This record gives sequence, C-alpha cells and structure tokens, in this order.
Amino acid sequence: MANITTPRVVDAWIEYPFLEQGEDAKVYHLECIVDTSSYSPKSITNSAHNLGSASNAGVEALPYSWANASAYFVGDTEPQPYGFQMLRFVRSFAEVPAAFSDYGSAVKTFFAQYSASLYDPNYVIRNAGSETVSTRIDYQFSRTIGSITIYAEARDPTLLSTGFAVNYVRSGYTTNPNAKNTVLQGTQVTRWRGGIYQGITVYYV
Repeated sequence: MANITTPRVVDAWIEYPFLEQGEDAKVYHLECIVDTSSYSPKSITNSAHNLGSASNAGVEALPYSWANASAYFVGDTEPQPYGFQMLRFVRSFAEVPAAFSDYGSAVKTFFAQYSASLYDPNYVIRNAGSETVSTRIDYQFSRTIGSITIYAEARDPTLLSTGFAVNYVRSGYTTNPNAKNTVLQGTQVTRWRGGIYQGITVYYV
C-alpha cells in the first residue's frame, strides 16, 4: 500500500444527539487511516477547522455531499495501530445545536420556615420536608462561553410552594426572563463537544 500521508476516510456516519428533543443538529464522524508519522490532530478552538472542505477537515476527501462549514472539529478518538506503521482513528465534527427545552421532575428539599416572633402561636409556619416538582430544562449552546446567559438560582426554597416567581440574583447575573418560572438550579456551563459549550438551567414549572 502506498504511503497515506493525509488521513483517508474509510467509513463515515452521522449522529443526531438531540433528535428526540426536536433539534436536528448533526455530529459527523469520519473513520480514517493514516501513516503513523503523518498523524496530526486539528485544533478544537480554530473555527477554520471545519467540514467545509477536505482541506479544512484535514482528510484526503469528504464523503459525497458532506461539506458543511457550520460543523466544527470537535476531536479525534485515540489513534490505534492499524497494520504496519499505520493508525486508525475517528475524526468528528459537530454543528452548534440551537437552544431547546426538555421536561422532567426533581425532588426539592426545603427548610423549615418560622415566624419572626417566638410568641407567635403559629411560630412554625412550615416544617422542613421535600416535594417532587415538575421541571423544564433549558439548553443553550455556543462556541463562546461568554455568549451563554447565566441565570441564578432562587435562594428561598419556600418559593416553590408559596407561589412566588421571584429570583434572587447574584451581582452581574441575569434574571429569569419567564416570570412564570422560578430557577430551581442555576445555569451550569460545561463543555459539550470539542470547542462547543452548553449551558443547562433547570426551572420549576
């Protein structure tokens, strides 16, 4: 076999990780082989490393009709030996998913609530306990962490049963835009794939 100095695609498939949630962002996987001495990973932070062309993707050729400059390089699997002085690996590219919501439930634990006066016959307003609540989980995605809006968690757990939709917000944070929902769990930002980040906020609904 002639030397393969540029990764050659030997298999390919497309993944739809959020299809059940109504978001059809694609993740493209290219299984490649290359000479051991010629392997070089791409950069997940360089937006020019995308699926717009074979050159941008760092492969000999793309599968037919796969060119997509909106799918960014998100990583290679660990290269594995393949025959004599060759490597096999999977190179992946992903579109940035659009924001979407999903629904579920959570158990919320709350503290006891007391009157301001010890002499109040109804001093104990509410005993400590827990309850199962319906939740809406909002997902945001971006290649820039600063573009993900951070929503703060409501600090008073009694709000869940008293019906108030008030958000206690830390300095520099944004209030919940939907007055009907209380932030149950403040936004958590994590790396989704490669250089694409996700922000997840859970609301009591």
